[in-house]
Amino acid sequence: GQALGLYSGPRLPCSLQRRGTCALQIPGTHVVVDGASENCPFSVPRCCASYANHSRSPNARLELWPVLRPAPCEVRQHMVLVASEPISAGGEIRIDYEGGSSRAGSGSTAYWGAETGMGEPREDGAWRAVRRHPPPPPATCEAVVDGLARLQSAARASQGGEDVDAASAV
Repeated sequence: GQALGLYSGPRLPCSLQRRGTCALQIPGTHVVVDGASENCPFSVPRCCASYANHSRSPNARLELWPVLRPAPCEVRQHMVLVASEPISAGGEIRIDYEGGSSRAGSGSTAYWGAETGMGEPREDGAWRAVRRHPPPPPATCEAVVDGLARLQSAARASQGGEDVDAASAV
């Protein structure tokens, strides 16, 4: 599948994770990637992969990719969001939050269980039918658009003379 983005953020031992809607445990380790910087004293921008939604019918998955030649203080592996089927531009990216997690089925409470206080989300696709249109550009953009139109017409006029000469030479 096509790589969509890196799941990144501060990496912490699992024992330091107190809360988190975007905390992802790296498979085979006791380390979490805090995608929303909710468990650390500093903040970093959220990565695009942390905005993927939960679904039991996912169209993407998280994969563990090794870093081929890591520097001494660099991470040894990356969590990469990978499309498992074609996703249209602007389409929803869905992953299974419990799929492959060590917590689901390990005897501890799963992601949507009572421990988090969240009930399992409804699979309601009605919101997908509603399409919002972007607002019109601000009036300050009109000067830029007019300037571009003048440049394009000037370019066409100058190329038109060259095209005629090139056509008559053939």
